[in-house]
Amino acid sequence: FQYYGNPGDNEIRVSIACNEAYNWAVAAIGSNPDLTGPSVWTPQRYPYNPGGKSFGPQTGYVLKDMPRDFHVWTFAYDRGGITDIRTVFRTDKDGANSTANNHNETFAGGTDVNPWQSQAMTDRGEFPRTMDGFGGLENIQYELPTVIAHHYWTRITAETNTLYDYFIVATDAAGHSTTSDIQHVYVGASTAGGDAVVAYSPDPPVQGAECTISYDSAGRVLSGASGVNMHYGANNWNPVIAPDAAMTGTTGGVWACTVFVSSTWSQIDCVFNNGAGTWDNNGGADWHRATVAGDQPPVASFTAYPRAGDAPLAVSFTDTSFGQVLWREWSFGDGNVSAAQNPVNLYPDPGAYAVQLIVSNAFGASTNMKHGYIVVSSALVSNADGTNIVADNAGAQRILQDTPTGFGDAVTPGHAGSELDALYMTNSLDCLRISISGNLETNGNCVMLFIDSTPGGTNRFGTAYSCERVRSLNGLVLDAGFAPDFAIVINAWAAGFFLDFEELGGAAKDGYFGTGAGSIFVSRVLEHANTGLRAGFNDSNVGGITSSSTNGAASVTTGWEFDIPWSLIDVGLPTACVVKVQAIITGPMIESSAGTKWLSNQSLPGVNNATNIQGQIGGGSIANYDAVPGAQHASYAFEAIPEPAALACALLLVPACARRAARASCQVGASGTSTVKMTAAA
Repeated sequence: FQYYGNPGDNEIRVSIACNEAYNWAVAAIGSNPDLTGPSVWTPQRYPYNPGGKSFGPQTGYVLKDMPRDFHVWTFAYDRGGITDIRTVFRTDKDGANSTANNHNETFAGGTDVNPWQSQAMTDRGEFPRTMDGFGGLENIQYELPTVIAHHYWTRITAETNTLYDYFIVATDAAGHSTTSDIQHVYVGASTAGGDAVVAYSPDPPVQGAECTISYDSAGRVLSGASGVNMHYGANNWNPVIAPDAAMTGTTGGVWACTVFVSSTWSQIDCVFNNGAGTWDNNGGADWHRATVAGDQPPVASFTAYPRAGDAPLAVSFTDTSFGQVLWREWSFGDGNVSAAQNPVNLYPDPGAYAVQLIVSNAFGASTNMKHGYIVVSSALVSNADGTNIVADNAGAQRILQDTPTGFGDAVTPGHAGSELDALYMTNSLDCLRISISGNLETNGNCVMLFIDSTPGGTNRFGTAYSCERVRSLNGLVLDAGFAPDFAIVINAWAAGFFLDFEELGGAAKDGYFGTGAGSIFVSRVLEHANTGLRAGFNDSNVGGITSSSTNGAASVTTGWEFDIPWSLIDVGLPTACVVKVQAIITGPMIESSAGTKWLSNQSLPGVNNATNIQGQIGGGSIANYDAVPGAQHASYAFEAIPEPAALACALLLVPACARRAARASCQVGASGTSTVKMTAAA
């Protein structure tokens, strides 16, 4: 590709440099195995402003409306060959990239974006090994490229007024992948001429067939006109069709006429007048609509609203297919079908549903399937109240405490004892449920829950945090391979508890989330309106483990329950993810008082009876879980949700030291919560 300049700058010197680099690379690599993914150029698109306007050589330097569909293309190369390359894309739920979060910028996404979809890209092959003209440099020494990347492309059938995120992932024959950065494009309201003023039926117009064009005069210069004519032509007004077509008025100031679309017309051009010198020419831009060949099958396309919500959920579907459609069939993923153009389907049960539309005419058919397109959640009220923990997590795998408490036995609720008895993890479509049975002395002691849900992070605590109690962990080291991104901190004073949320890698989500009302020795619930986090706390336990035995760990039914929205921990579902967690008990952790900075021996997963973990941070304890035998974090693996309504996930709730394979499966039932049956290799 060449813009301004000559081939000496744009091709010859570039080719020589690339050939030299390639030769050196081949000599250095030799016959060694390929250990890297393909080289992928930054994703490109055409048109650059889909659904908007464009100006340049492609439009003859005339400002024109662009179609909403766009092509994503790139160049990619791998010495072992590329076996798969695809464009992965998603849409924003409200059409705007919010400055309040990074959901559009991260692969995990969040509540602002819909699930990822993917399309395989077409391999156009190599570009010819030629020079694009010499421009007076015919006598210069030149080289043709030794290696030329293949050109790949795909067409995205887009929705108007929608923000798209997309990237390209390429995989080579050895299984190594390369993923590009995420790109963004807003698709405007234009469908290359069709808008709220002018509409076409069929849309787009079909060559060799009639097309009805309607014009809505409301609020425009021809509003109230007694008659309206359409002045029209083709192929950017070459030719102009005479005479103007007289339009028939309908209700509400809408005028319509039917014209025959010639097989030579690639575009219809039109403006409107009242026959007396008053014209509506779209502000000088006119109206233009691309046509499709009459001997072509249609291209299936559709939208839906709403795409997510609580059961029962009624969803309206709109057929936005291109070309002449004579027959259609919808499949909604729940067993229901329809032949209507714009049907409504009711989803009574939670699940992630694939939707398929098949359209056809005399020349063929087209199918468009969108996986996980409709996500229906349970409307049941959360039971996260700190009670009935065993029953609430029936079927979920648990981790039991393996170390007697070193922070005292509670003889009466809230006095002289703190312990962690068992950890449970499960989920719904909306949130991650973490339940911990135990109790906390009401002298300011803390329960801290660490959550590792995104790549990056660190396992060593410093002081750059908003929460005083997290800053007081300065110097604490967690397991290698466990780098939490978030912390939930509960501390108990007298008969009250207080909850803080800390984003360990930033401050955007930091905050004191509040406290509940009433005694903590009965169930107390805190619901944080801004984030949707729900925490239940009941500190009435006096059973469970003791200072000498762990036998009672499984019997404790009260403690702490958290319903944590996936978006709060930067997880976008129904994509696959792994969340790692650890819960610990500490002292009050007052920053100015060294005597309050105590680490207990209570962790879930447990510390395997380690005797040197408990003590003052910076004093008597080693404050290093990575030096404790085994692992003190657990992993929860949530697999991508398949279709139709049966959702599958996997729970790997075992210490990370169990390095061999562990598999678990669960089915999400009508309530939208998961029950787990797990077998694991120890």
